[in-house]
Amino acid sequence: MRIRYYSKKDRFFKMLFVFLAILGIVSLTILFTSLFTESRPFHLPTLIICLISLLMLLLIAILCIDVWKNTYYIIRDNDLYYRMGMLKGSIALEEVHSILPSEYRTSGIRPALAWNGILIRYGTDRKLFLSPKEESLFVAALNEKIKKNTPPPPTHK
Repeated sequence: MRIRYYSKKDRFFKMLFVFLAILGIVSLTILFTSLFTESRPFHLPTLIICLISLLMLLLIAILCIDVWKNTYYIIRDNDLYYRMGMLKGSIALEEVHSILPSEYRTSGIRPALAWNGILIRYGTDRKLFLSPKEESLFVAALNEKIKKNTPPPPTHK
C-alpha cells in the first residue's frame, strides 16, 4: 500500500506564489496598455514582445501550480519517493541513517514548501529535507518500513 504524504505549505511560500501572480498580472497590464494606447501607432515588435511575455508568464504560472499541487512523498517497498514539481527522486530506505526534526537547511535536496520539517541523512553524508503535513504519521510509517527492510544482524556460531 502506498500513501501520498503532501508537503506543508508555509505562509511565506503562499505569499511568494501570490506575489508572482500579481506581478504577472501587473506586467501584462502594463505591456498591453503600452501596446494599445492611442498616442502610439501599432508596432509589430511590441506585439511580439507582449506575446512572448504572456507565454513566459503562463509558463511560470504552470510551473508554480505544478510545484504547489505536486509536492509529496511516497513510501513504497524499499524506497522513499519524493516529488516537487519537476524535481523527482528516490532514496533507498536501507541507506537511511537518521530522521530528525529540523528547520529548512541550505544544503542537500529540499522538496518542501515549509521551513520546518524533517532531515533525513542517508548514504555517505547525503541529506534530504522534507516537510510532510502529517509529520508524525510520516515518520512512524518511514521508521516501520525501515525496520521491516533492515536485515537482522549476523549471528556468530
